[in-house]
This record gives sequence, structure tokens and C-alpha cells, in this order.
Amino acid sequence: MNVKDELFLILTYIYNLYKKLFQLEILMDNKTINITLPYYKQGDDFKNSSVYVNGSVDLIATIQNHIMLLNSSITVLETLKNNINNVNGISMSGQSHYITLTAQSDIITSLINLGIGSLDTSDLASSTHSSSTTSSSDDFPSDLDD
Repeated sequence: MNVKDELFLILTYIYNLYKKLFQLEILMDNKTINITLPYYKQGDDFKNSSVYVNGSVDLIATIQNHIMLLNSSITVLETLKNNINNVNGISMSGQSHYITLTAQSDIITSLINLGIGSLDTSDLASSTHSSSTTSSSDDFPSDLDD
């Protein structure tokens, strides 16, 4: 193998290594927040809002309790809306029991500091581990020792 071929292999290796480090840096700069709204099923939530007076349902008080429950969900959503300000690069997913947002670390940290959700650590651990341990044969030229 001539010097030009060896140099090409070394530069290819450095380029692929740089690409992996850059991808890992982007991944590590993102975090995911889980936001749980205090609202689940309208019938169940209405029943759980029930107020009883002398063994009978106080319908006005029950409706007021349900309104307060809905208002607390609205407050969380308005806080979220007012603090993301049309930022690009936020991905969202709706799950059965929570909403997840993935964005730059500083955005997620500020939302957590506002008290509207919690950091999703399971996603970060599995992504970082798989990215840092995965390699392909293209990344490491086998004939550098020749």
C-alpha cells in the first residue's frame, strides 16, 4: 500500500470518527421531558370530582370541581405554549398517560424548572449507550497495520 492510500484511509477514519462524535454531541445536548396532565378519562374524572352532601351528589359543586381539574390541565398547556415560543427542533409524542417533548437541553431544563414535567432518563440512557457502542466496519479500516 502506498502512502497516498494509507493517508486516504487515515483521513477516512478521522472523518468517520468526527461524524460519530458530532452525532453523539447532538444527542447528548437533547433531553426529553414527560408532562402528565391531571386529566385522564372524562367520565372517570367527572365521577372522581363528585361532591356528596347528605348522601346525594351536589351537581353544582361536582361541576365546579371538574372545572378546576380541567383548568389545571389548561394551566400546564398554557405554560408549555408560552415557554416554547415556536422553537424549531422540538419533537413531540403523545402517550396514553403523558406527553413527551424532546428538545435542546436548555429548553427542557427550563420547562422542568417551571414544574410542568419531569426528565425522562430512560430514553437518554439507552440512546447514549447504543450510540457510543455501535460501530461499523467502515469506521475502522482493517488494513492500517499493513
